[in-house]
Amino acid sequence: MVAYTNYLQDNRVRRYAEALAKRGDAVDVIALGDSGAGKPTKLSHGITLYEVQRRDFNESGKWSYASRHLRFLAKSSLLLTRLHSQRHYDLIHIHNMPDFLVFSAWYPKIKGSALILDIHDMVPELFADKFRSIFTSLYLRTLRAIEKLSVRFVDHVIISNHLWQDKLVSRSVSWNKCSVFVNHVDSGIFTSHPRTRGDARYIVIFPGSLQWHQGLDIGIESFAKFKNHVPQAEFHLYGIGHSTVESHLHELAARLHIEDSVIFHPPEPLNRIAEIIANADLGIVPKRADSFGNEAYSTKIMEFMSQGVPVVASRTKIDTFYFKEGEVHFFTSGDSTAMAAAMLDVAQNQDLRKSLIARGYEYVQRNGWDQNRQRYLTLVDSLSSRHRHGHPARIPRVLNNHPSTPNERTVMSTTLPLMHTAGDEGLASIRNKVNQAIDDLMASLPDVNNITSEERRGIIARYSAVLEGNFIYWMTATLVATQADDAKPILLDNLLEECRDSHPHMLRKFYLAAHACPTDRDTYAVDDGLTKVRLFLGRLSAVQSLATMSFFEGFIQKFMPYLAKLAALEGSREMEYTDVHGVCDIAHTDGLFRALDAEMEINPLAPGQDVFEGVYLLRSLMEQVILTLSRAAA
Repeated sequence: MVAYTNYLQDNRVRRYAEALAKRGDAVDVIALGDSGAGKPTKLSHGITLYEVQRRDFNESGKWSYASRHLRFLAKSSLLLTRLHSQRHYDLIHIHNMPDFLVFSAWYPKIKGSALILDIHDMVPELFADKFRSIFTSLYLRTLRAIEKLSVRFVDHVIISNHLWQDKLVSRSVSWNKCSVFVNHVDSGIFTSHPRTRGDARYIVIFPGSLQWHQGLDIGIESFAKFKNHVPQAEFHLYGIGHSTVESHLHELAARLHIEDSVIFHPPEPLNRIAEIIANADLGIVPKRADSFGNEAYSTKIMEFMSQGVPVVASRTKIDTFYFKEGEVHFFTSGDSTAMAAAMLDVAQNQDLRKSLIARGYEYVQRNGWDQNRQRYLTLVDSLSSRHRHGHPARIPRVLNNHPSTPNERTVMSTTLPLMHTAGDEGLASIRNKVNQAIDDLMASLPDVNNITSEERRGIIARYSAVLEGNFIYWMTATLVATQADDAKPILLDNLLEECRDSHPHMLRKFYLAAHACPTDRDTYAVDDGLTKVRLFLGRLSAVQSLATMSFFEGFIQKFMPYLAKLAALEGSREMEYTDVHGVCDIAHTDGLFRALDAEMEINPLAPGQDVFEGVYLLRSLMEQVILTLSRAAA
């Protein structure tokens, strides 16, 4: 791994490295550190750390900032070239900032290593915010050009939240080359620590970089108002930032006469910061919504939750995308009076405090690194295997937690197994991999008894929004594309049964009886994935379409009992739809695989086309349907 960061203090980089090392992979990390000497240091789990440069936070402008990045690029490139000559890396995982750090791996790339670019922060947006007074359109265009070149240089891109994925896909990368891994809290580091402090102080805490977009001046102003009501309160900040920002924060605390209660600490290693958080009473995230912070995911929120510390956070676009009121306590961004009131709510209302703590624990259990580690390992294995066996760099779609509106979140995710182009696959192999994909998706379904009534309703409603009015179109498009005479009757029989028995009417009776009529929110939640499937099938690629529909019919057959349980728990007894499709889709699935076999004989895919491309899309859509748990009723 290559990262312009202090490895021991960076939760995201450590999480990846330790996940790989714990399963037995050899992991080297090139990063910043106190020594800057570049000598190897052995860490736990067999990880080797090379600290090639010190990190200072006294950049006077964008060019001094860039010069340090360039110096790190040169040092890491030289070291990486030497290390690769000795041990030949299968994969290099490079973390931004900067994006151009990927070019440090030029030599391993030439020699066949796979490359991942992990975008922690969107560089053009961050620099525009950080150096706003001297930023120019030319500089912005340059950074975006570098972003595009960097993305093209690597085999896969990881992005740290879904808002940024949408932005990155719109300008620099194809959607199937980009996966989302938010800053999931790692239970291996943030285990639940006991509270060891017994004094009467009320500790408010902020661990993180002291940057303008973090809104810490707003936090200090709010704390001054809060302290008028809670005189024993102290505000502890753990982090470092630009000297100008730090000086301003110190001056602000002195001007408000609370300098003795606002205590600045240097950054602490992750293992230590978890213990410190556990001894706090309140965690705050006062980011500015009119800045880069509006779309920058707050790692701190899940870290607070993991230690049983309630969270007060500003209402930013990103945090309302992933969290809802009641999991954290929101206030209007930029309003110090509203923030102080929210802090006081938590301090004085014990029922609210207990509820925030309990729901925070639940959120971490659903969304922590333990639930996402295997996605990352599968991605690494897919890329490494491709390069070891000489396949093209394009890899199968790795499905993401992708809420489609700000009021939804996905709580689980899975990945498809490694798949190849049609020229590498026979029918048996295709069928086995499709079945494995179906089984993996079924295994990831949330327990019907552990989700709320509204969440059960949401799954039924989103499923209905996808199926009603679309399935017949999908099957018709597949029929139009198909050329094999032996395949067409199979598709016609399927459509005949669908129309003759009025399966859309069965579906409508089913969701109405379960009180799960799709709302606008349900429709928007699946719109992105549904559009991609429609457009894909509209390309009229017969083999790909048949593989896609084979996957879907096979999945529906296994999904029907689960769907019926959801409806039953919502008080419905109308089960004609699930009863019929749990039986008829067995024959439909078998027939579609026969049609696929016939079509492949006379109309094979062109070299390089992926037989599973539509499967990835439809699998992603089904994940939006099933694994996106609704935040609240519309």
